[in-house]
Amino acid sequence: MKNKTHILSAGLCLAIMSFNCGCASNDNEQRLTVFETYTKSKVYEMTDSGHNLGAQTDITVCDSLALIMPVTLYGRQADMLVDSILSRALDIKGKSVNEAVESWVSPVVTETELPVKEVQLSPLMAEGFQIVNGTIVNFTPQLLVYCIGTSTYYPGAANGLETLDYINYSLTDNKILSLSDLFTENGLSELPKLIAEQASTMPAYKDEVDITQLPANDNFFLSSEGEIVFCYQPMEVGPHSLGSVMVAFYPYELVSYLTPYAINFFDLHDISD
Repeated sequence: MKNKTHILSAGLCLAIMSFNCGCASNDNEQRLTVFETYTKSKVYEMTDSGHNLGAQTDITVCDSLALIMPVTLYGRQADMLVDSILSRALDIKGKSVNEAVESWVSPVVTETELPVKEVQLSPLMAEGFQIVNGTIVNFTPQLLVYCIGTSTYYPGAANGLETLDYINYSLTDNKILSLSDLFTENGLSELPKLIAEQASTMPAYKDEVDITQLPANDNFFLSSEGEIVFCYQPMEVGPHSLGSVMVAFYPYELVSYLTPYAINFFDLHDISD
């Protein structure tokens, strides 16, 4: 369900989370930035599931999502970014946002072999859930960083799982940035060792993580503080109790491993020579 439209001029980008529907003058039309929010929440009952977990009633699970979706960014359509968000957040391709939101059913529901039916029940009463949230964590005239947060609990499991998946979108080049865009082949091979060394100096991670490879699925983001942050999902390099493991560098610290594209992107020409 589409809930709210956020319309901004280029000078109001920092207000994207709070600025509601409005109008833009013709003078500002080419700079217009528009976001729309989409939400969905449904509860399903898994038929004949109660006896599997020793319960007196059938198990219920909740699907819930809330996505802030870009429509235009500084007057340009954001179709590539939207497609990437839908693919990563909902595993859906080739559909409009409305179609994707309405058709999405989480793996908590779909991976069961039991029949399911929608029931009228408060999401807070469901035994299991998958909650997906999509938010903007960094936004400049050159860059938009999007975070997909997923919280999942399967009925009967010992623990739930919370993951963070990041998308870095260059508005300048109209492309999703990958680690191979930013780092040379040698840099990519050296990064796991550098990340492990950096993590060993962080009190929360010392003697707790074992980093031997890059984050799965190119999971990194460019922070509003100007850092390159490598994000490992829970249990990817450490125990479940650590949650997501994040290790950050300023680009100049890795300048020897950056591609010419990254040198230009981070404006590091002076120290790369």
